[in-house]
Amino acid sequence: MSDEIREEIRNNLIKFRKGKKISQKKLAELLKINQSAISMWETGRSSIDIINLYNICKILNISVNDLFGKYSNEQKEKSEEIRKIKEQFYNLNEKGKEYIKNSLELANNSTLYKS
Repeated sequence: MSDEIREEIRNNLIKFRKGKKISQKKLAELLKINQSAISMWETGRSSIDIINLYNICKILNISVNDLFGKYSNEQKEKSEEIRKIKEQFYNLNEKGKEYIKNSLELANNSTLYKS
């Protein structure tokens, strides 16, 4: 793996892990690996294998593109917008989440919002 790719993954792993408020220790537990592996990935001293790459993306609810930082400008804008919406939704209490879900269901079933 090139140094440039490793650096991009390293930076994005740190950004998304911290953004989800997951410690290295917790991520290691979820991946069933030693915490030192996370540290080595985040310092660029080693590369993430494909299985852990896949599992990290699942745990952090991100795509491989997010981790690699590879997008077109349109994809970047859309991905960032979706990420912000998801973050706002996950920060709601259960009543707020239920309200949003019901509102979306009503909008999806309404002829006013159909093309």
